[in-house]
Amino acid sequence: DGVWELVMIDLRDIKLIACDMDGTIVRRDNKISRELLHLISCLKDLNIQFLLCTGRSYDDMRTVFPDACKIPAILLYGALVCDEEGKTVLSQKIDVTIVEKCIKCTSILDIPIILYTLDGMYILGDRNKIEECNGLFLDSDEVFPFNKKYASSFSEIKSDVLKIEVLTVDLILRERCYQMFEAIDGLQLTHFIDYNIEATRCNVNKGRVLKLLADQMYISDKQVLVFGDSHNDLSMFKLFPNHFAVANASGELKQFARNFTDSVDQNGVEKIIKELLRQKGVKI
Repeated sequence: DGVWELVMIDLRDIKLIACDMDGTIVRRDNKISRELLHLISCLKDLNIQFLLCTGRSYDDMRTVFPDACKIPAILLYGALVCDEEGKTVLSQKIDVTIVEKCIKCTSILDIPIILYTLDGMYILGDRNKIEECNGLFLDSDEVFPFNKKYASSFSEIKSDVLKIEVLTVDLILRERCYQMFEAIDGLQLTHFIDYNIEATRCNVNKGRVLKLLADQMYISDKQVLVFGDSHNDLSMFKLFPNHFAVANASGELKQFARNFTDSVDQNGVEKIIKELLRQKGVKI
């Protein structure tokens, strides 16, 4: 287990690193280590691409990194891809009729729904119920401290919806909503914590998009290194054999993972990247 696996893994051919954020490199305080920023710079000098793979929106992702650190990212679990400058490379929208069905479900249950679009994030429903969820994701006062908009109806939103999220402290309502969403064709469900539901268009996931991007860059599956901590990273682990689960990963991911590293709090990802650089002859 753990970093002892390093001696058995050859990382010299890696050309692309795909890394989850929350629970993998981002701690509960919404921060990453200074060391990681330095390592990303070292990777860039070697023409090794560092790619974020997250359920976050672009604005949310940028809250973690300094302005000078430009990183391309697979966002919203694969529904959106942005380049280093934040320009959209790929987007995969949810059909309007499916969005309307989801809104109807949450209206029946009287819980808010969050719609992620190319034009930002919109919240439909009681904003007080959103505020009840403060602190569930991170140790911050607001669950959505970045750019957000409130809308009274779906008709006010003119941009394509890429991801849907439901967040509630009522686990019974959350389960009822999950069951209602499951009955909607064309929707793929996931979650980050027990209190939320996240949905994208069917067959949209991190692994499929990462495979598409790697193929476009003529990078083979074995030249990709993946880091993750939860079941929404499983699609990447299944497609790319060189992967590491952090020690704090979910049981489901640990059961599938081939390799392990230390937890996010112990800078597990940084340790593997340093080993990669060492194998390539770089002194850290």
